[in-house]
Amino acid sequence: MYQLTERDQKEGLWYHRPSEGWPPPAIETPDAYDGGSRLLFYCAGKDSRERRNRIRQWVEALPSMTNVRFLWVTGTLNQELLNGICNVPSVEGLRAKSSNVESLDAIWTVDHLRFVSIDNCTRIRSIAGVARAQNLVWLELENAKLIRDLGPIGHLTKLKGLAVRGSMWTTQVVESLSPLGGLTDLRYLGIENLRSTDGSLLPLFSLRELRHFGHALWWPADEIATIRSHNPGLAA
Repeated sequence: MYQLTERDQKEGLWYHRPSEGWPPPAIETPDAYDGGSRLLFYCAGKDSRERRNRIRQWVEALPSMTNVRFLWVTGTLNQELLNGICNVPSVEGLRAKSSNVESLDAIWTVDHLRFVSIDNCTRIRSIAGVARAQNLVWLELENAKLIRDLGPIGHLTKLKGLAVRGSMWTTQVVESLSPLGGLTDLRYLGIENLRSTDGSLLPLFSLRELRHFGHALWWPADEIATIRSHNPGLAA
């Protein structure tokens, strides 16, 4: 079982370190898998039919890859592929740089996924089920622009890393950061390009173990200063 390092907590678990095999070199077909614990694959194809066939190959092959612990997907993560990944009981971590999935329920209903990072979550309409994912240690969702209530995330008291970010082009707006105030074991928090309707960071004053705090500059400067004073482990 993977244990977070101090560097993970400061730089981010999924920080790109290819010279250390994080992630490993990309492969395109299951027969190129070398049996290792880390796997990065992409589902390319000259047309949509070939791409669908490639995704089907991966969905069929993944359950037999029982050594895989961390998995990166390049290209677009679709619902079929997400469901297939969640059927692999050895996988602890999933990183997808793009997605068109409409539901993340497959993730919330399994116990083995502890580290999840998915970008371009524009079609996700609900994260209500996340409250069931009590084994999650790290969660990153980018551009989940339809989600305004972070309440379900507030139930994930084992979280050490959390990011709820807007994209480079789209600011995400949530009602409040209040649900995050109870996540007192957080070491890594990213709220880049995110606003709250109440405009306040006060709910984060209860966090005292942060090693990283990523945020936009529109939050009140005095509140940012207070958070930094409460978390001496933050980089200057």
